[in-house]
Amino acid sequence: MVLVRVVVLLALAGVVFVVVSGLVRRLGSARALPGSAGRWQVAHFAQAGHTHVVVRKVSPDGVTLVDEHLIAAVPEQDPNYDALFLEAMAQARERAALYQSEEP
Repeated sequence: MVLVRVVVLLALAGVVFVVVSGLVRRLGSARALPGSAGRWQVAHFAQAGHTHVVVRKVSPDGVTLVDEHLIAAVPEQDPNYDALFLEAMAQARERAALYQSEEP
């Protein structure tokens, strides 16, 4: 009779362990999703006389900004503005593609 109780307790402890470890794994992966989920996109905006070219990571719904990297700040009065802006945009597109390719 004691042996049956021991086996039942061990089986119950095993079930509890499996359930708890599964919950911990799910919580851990749920916490990792906001930081890693999303897509990288190229953007530019004017600020203080410069055009800032950035690569942004936005949430899957496109609403929340997750991360942002400045690629270049091109002075708007620079005589080579067009060439500098186009070069910065090309670099930003390459960087966005690289970042996106590294996503799981």
